[in-house]
Amino acid sequence: MASVEEKVEEQYKNILNELGVRHYGKTEKINDSISSALKMADSKSGNSGKNFPDIQLLLDDNHARRIPVMIEAKGSKNKLEKVDKDGEILGITYYDTDKITKDGRLVHAKGEPNYSAITDFAVNGAVHYGNAILDGGDYTEIIVIGINGTTLDVDGRVTDAECKAYYISQKNSRVPKLISRITKDDWSLLKKENISSLYEILDKLNLTEAELEILTKKTEITLEEKIKAIHQSLYDDERLKTALSTNEKLYLFCGLIMAGLKTNGIAPLEASTLTCNDNEHNNDSVIILNNISAFLYSKNCSDEKVIMIRGLLDSVFKKKVLWKPVNGVSLLKTLFKQIKTDIIPCL
Repeated sequence: MASVEEKVEEQYKNILNELGVRHYGKTEKINDSISSALKMADSKSGNSGKNFPDIQLLLDDNHARRIPVMIEAKGSKNKLEKVDKDGEILGITYYDTDKITKDGRLVHAKGEPNYSAITDFAVNGAVHYGNAILDGGDYTEIIVIGINGTTLDVDGRVTDAECKAYYISQKNSRVPKLISRITKDDWSLLKKENISSLYEILDKLNLTEAELEILTKKTEITLEEKIKAIHQSLYDDERLKTALSTNEKLYLFCGLIMAGLKTNGIAPLEASTLTCNDNEHNNDSVIILNNISAFLYSKNCSDEKVIMIRGLLDSVFKKKVLWKPVNGVSLLKTLFKQIKTDIIPCL
């Protein structure tokens, strides 16, 4: 059956128009923050291309609480949402085995990322956009909606239109919570005069004790796996085998975590902030150590304690093998990127 995606998108845009809700199309810009977040994130297929949600909104309660809404459309049977065996919305998965065509060509190797869930399903794609905006750092909550349909009547209207809406927030550790009224096609909650009522509904969407327990167990398992992998990489790296002792590798690991954690009053340290300067007095170790100091002071550590911790870390981070770039990239930047990607989200 041919896709009727454009008709699905058009029909829900008409609903928004009838409600008087300002909405934005694929290439329209809501503001610099949202545009930048979508641009900086990997595309739905894992490439560096831009992200283009089909419909975008920005809700505002006139009390400085603004919530973006990302809507993704599909137009084929069973393409609204894809979940795993536990009912969780699938994101990027990984191929279990090599995928080889009949003529013997290797299409996907075992362990390669599989983006089909976020490219082929409406809700999954919307969640991808939502997380990209949360990653941008300027918003802590977002609404994502998937819309779908397959059949048109004689007037070109979608007769089996369906949608599913979720609230994703940092307070809920980004676990999507279903917004029942919007899912039941009551989009009137998006009207300006109903925003306060919608926000009241969102504020009641909290993780249950059971969900918290499951999330905690998963996070612990994931964190343990990631820590083991990074520890192994530290021990396997030929440049570090003789340069750093066992304790120094531990100090390096802990210091990178402190540098990557959120610190009040300063922008989060990103791998892109590390410039890989080839200069003894201005390099990646200097940047990281400054962030570690800022982190410690933000935790109300005394001068004596900061001096003590810096004394342990300075001699490690200032080792040339860590900050001196090889082919334009320092080992510190490579390690910090791994910490930022694998460890910091779990913390």
